[in-house]
Amino acid sequence: MASQVKVILLDIEGTVCPLSFVRDVLFPYALQSLTLTLDSRWEDPEFTPYRDAFPVRGHKANLSNPNTSEESKENSRKVIEQLSDDSSKDKSK
Repeated sequence: MASQVKVILLDIEGTVCPLSFVRDVLFPYALQSLTLTLDSRWEDPEFTPYRDAFPVRGHKANLSNPNTSEESKENSRKVIEQLSDDSSKDKSK
């Protein structure tokens, strides 16, 4: 089944609607929808580009996600370690 999600718009505050609507309606909706999407689509190959767009955060979330396999969690540990090593090298330059 192809994903119905085409776009995730994250920064609309005050641009297209009142800030109160964003705070009271859109933020709670986004948090609920994001949680459900991450839980249900984390290991879906179609979701990989979105997951990998935020590699460290995504991989850290994967470690505590009860819906992911141990193999996936081990991969996340390796990626986090590699990204941390790369970040340390960049700071030392």
